[in-house]
Amino acid sequence: MLLSQHSRHGSRRNLSLFAINVITAVNRRNASSRRIRSARASAEVHNTTTGVRGFAPNDTPPQAKTARKVRIAPSNGSRRNAGGASSQNSRKKRKELKVATEGMVKLREVLDEHKNAGANVVVLKAGRGKFFRMGSPLVFDDSIASESGVLNTGDFVTVIDPNGSQIGWGMYNARSMYRVRMIWCTALDGELPAEEASKPDTLLRKVVESRVKRAASVRSSLGLPSPETDVFRAVNGEGDRLSGLAVDVFARVAVVSSSALWIELWFNAVAPAINSALLGTLADRVVWRISADRLIQDGLAKEVVPFLSRARLDPGVPQITREELLDCESTQSPGVSGSETENDTRINPHEMIQIRENRLLFEVNVTSGQKTGWYADQRENRARFGQLCEGKRVLDCYCFSGGFGLSAARNGASEVTCVDSSQAAVDASLRSLELNRDSIPAPDTVHIVKSDVLQFLQSAVNRGDQWDAVALDPPKLAPNRQALQRALAMYRRVNRLGLQAVRPGGILLTCSCSSAVTSTSGLLLKTVHEAAAEVNREIAVLSQSGASPCHVLNPAHLESSYLTCLTICVL
Repeated sequence: MLLSQHSRHGSRRNLSLFAINVITAVNRRNASSRRIRSARASAEVHNTTTGVRGFAPNDTPPQAKTARKVRIAPSNGSRRNAGGASSQNSRKKRKELKVATEGMVKLREVLDEHKNAGANVVVLKAGRGKFFRMGSPLVFDDSIASESGVLNTGDFVTVIDPNGSQIGWGMYNARSMYRVRMIWCTALDGELPAEEASKPDTLLRKVVESRVKRAASVRSSLGLPSPETDVFRAVNGEGDRLSGLAVDVFARVAVVSSSALWIELWFNAVAPAINSALLGTLADRVVWRISADRLIQDGLAKEVVPFLSRARLDPGVPQITREELLDCESTQSPGVSGSETENDTRINPHEMIQIRENRLLFEVNVTSGQKTGWYADQRENRARFGQLCEGKRVLDCYCFSGGFGLSAARNGASEVTCVDSSQAAVDASLRSLELNRDSIPAPDTVHIVKSDVLQFLQSAVNRGDQWDAVALDPPKLAPNRQALQRALAMYRRVNRLGLQAVRPGGILLTCSCSSAVTSTSGLLLKTVHEAAAEVNREIAVLSQSGASPCHVLNPAHLESSYLTCLTICVL
């Protein structure tokens, strides 16, 4: 009985020991599993002891044996640093949210203020304001975040940034890719007084007159006009902060070229301002011409063009209203028909003005000649080319009025040939030759040829004829980016022939007046270099230049630079 009882107590004790052993084994197994999982986690991040970054799922990780050494709990300092970083990020986010909220509130207040005043507002996208604070003149549609008010083409509009700060004001045009042409920049011109903003026509006249006078002062600093030169660009659009407005002076006649719709819509304010700034100082007369193609691109109804052109040249006829400028259905009401425009004798379509450029005389058609009648942008390039041509045989291609060729002749070229396909250009060159006969050492050595330039050059190359100096000044071949590749192919072709027409050691002057070419730095030179390689000619660049200094540039809008002129030695 005692034995039996002892056996029962022994069995219980053994069972207890067994249970303890089982529990201990389970605990050890669980602890081992935890160590393995921890080691795997450490291995996936990075183990500084073994350098192992990963392992197969079924493998025992080498870190398992040293898991306790690897697993180091973060110190209290680390916890504090982590907490501090989190707190700092939270404060930064709260600050940014506060600034954004305050900006939205201010913007709402500014918009309400303008709305109550009946003013129109354009809000720029974030980050765009800095360009216009520096004087960038053209606001494209993709720079605009929102618009407020009842905006119509030709309206004055206030331009602000997303925080409600005023950038300036300009002319709104829903029809153009230039949604706003900036007229006033707060950073440059100061705050616009409210009383002036309420009288836009008076304000505009004041601004235009002031800008034109300032532009004239800049030309005066260039020594223009002078006894040697009385033809120059007096106002150069964006360069003089009058986007779309150009004025060339020929002797004492100022010729306006309008290429922006806002100028025509506000003609009654702009024209008197120009007259007031120029008449009696630089000019005795102002002729107003329109750039039809660019005005149509800017939103002018195409059907209005013949009426507008006639009305601007002759103030004596009924002028066109704002509504007629924008509505093609109203274009038959100005009181002038197409036949009357063509037959009217009060306008001389062939009125010629004699001008002087670098002591050479030319004639300019101020009412119907190309552009304003003359390309004053090449004045400095023509002078430099002539200085390189003493004693040389010279070819002037696309000669227009013979500017490059006669500059060479006056500087003592042994022979000059001027080529153009236009009969009007040939006639103009012949008149230029007669005007300068007394100042050219050998006028009988100057020849004017009517021919397609490419055909002329190809024939010369075929017969092995070469010149000491060749000038290539073709018309605009790339009117826009879409035409660029086709234009570059044409530039390569022209320059291939031109390079072959230059004797070894001679000079090639080659130009592009396409802004699509000039806006890409080095593109014309790259094209000429490719053309040279195609005809196995080596070239050395002597100089690269642009338009004459009177074609001033706005550093905030270098896109208005359009002319590239390369002077090259052909080896």
